[in-house]
Amino acid sequence: ELSLTFYCIKTICYMVASATISVVFYKGTWMSFMVAGLLGAIIAIMSFVSDILPHSSLVSETLSSLMVGFLGVVLSNALGVCFQSVSLSGLVWLLPGLSLTVAVIELGAAKLMSGALRLLQATISAAAIGTSIMQSSNIPANPFHF
Repeated sequence: ELSLTFYCIKTICYMVASATISVVFYKGTWMSFMVAGLLGAIIAIMSFVSDILPHSSLVSETLSSLMVGFLGVVLSNALGVCFQSVSLSGLVWLLPGLSLTVAVIELGAAKLMSGALRLLQATISAAAIGTSIMQSSNIPANPFHF
């Protein structure tokens, strides 16, 4: 059983990393720093939910990137920040960088079966994240406006 302190520290780490990436990699403003931090906190909350619910981990990455994409569209239009920088900064925790690295190492070490499967899993995960962020970016900023 993890304490509330653990969840608070993990959320703060997600927020700081996402906000920092927005400024360092995309030369964002203070407003994009705050929006990316908020999206990082949403990713942390979705991560906690997927830890609690037993079968939600199968779709948690896709739902998290849909949520970040939708909120990124709304906040970028409302606050005037760059959608791509804040959404990609918020999604940095979901990217399968370590899985891709381990897959390439395993393929290089002639462990073909595990390396190929890990590479396929990471590729499918990255494709699901990319597809869902692109789908959410097509949602209008005010979906209730007819």
